[in-house]
Amino acid sequence: MPILQVNAWAAFYGSVVGFALMIINGVSFKLPSSPTFWLSLGFLSLFGTVIAFFTYYSLLKNIGAEKASYAIVLFPLVAMIISTIFEGFEWHTHTYMGLTALLLGNFLVVAPKRWFQYRKKQKLAFQE
Repeated sequence: MPILQVNAWAAFYGSVVGFALMIINGVSFKLPSSPTFWLSLGFLSLFGTVIAFFTYYSLLKNIGAEKASYAIVLFPLVAMIISTIFEGFEWHTHTYMGLTALLLGNFLVVAPKRWFQYRKKQKLAFQE
């Protein structure tokens, strides 16, 4: 499938569903006029959507879904580190618990399957 077209259709469908939910819930829609809003929207649209999805779909195509999913698992960790550096995010007990669950889950996914296989004990000659 062509990556850019898939990305465009996904964004279109997401917009249609979002707009429909907005109408169903009676939410008004008004765009801010501040330059900061438009610059951040442009930045997120380009880098956070177009380039990010293009990169991810390329990764999917080149290495497969199983290996590409390992990278996505680490997104929350990267987001917390960036937020800590630029926004002053403070780490608390629940942050460390979530990070531990994230890393343990990633470890369980990437660990060799032979580590988790049940091994039957072999009977020795004198045990028969």
